[in-house]
Amino acid sequence: MAKASKIKIVSVDYRLASENKFLNAVNDAHDSFRYVYSNSNAFA
Repeated sequence: MAKASKIKIVSVDYRLASENKFLNAVNDAHDSFRYVYSNSNAFA
């Protein structure tokens, strides 16, 4: 589906709430977004 639509898909692992304090998963998602955004040329 991604190949047919010519888009990139990024799958991110994040810390689970049952094992980590609240907001760790949110921070992981935010950090991942910032990384992908800052390094978007590498994903082209």
